[in-house]
Amino acid sequence: MSDVLDEIRLIRQEMATLRDNHLHHIEKDISKMQTDIAVMNEKVGQLEAFNEDVKDFIRGYVQKAVSVMVAALMASLGVASQM
Repeated sequence: MSDVLDEIRLIRQEMATLRDNHLHHIEKDISKMQTDIAVMNEKVGQLEAFNEDVKDFIRGYVQKAVSVMVAALMASLGVASQM
């Protein structure tokens, strides 16, 4: 009977060790994922800022181009109406 109890005790100790090791590895993995996510969020933030800069740059040139086209159209209409 005492052999069975000793075996049960050993099994419980081994299970506790396995559980603790498993939880430790899960904790390390979660910590690494949190760090990776923080780095990715930083990189995405930088890309979003760059994207906005590019949009602003293009928007400025599009507005200038449209202004030139409207001015040219108005000038050509003005010239055509005076003929």
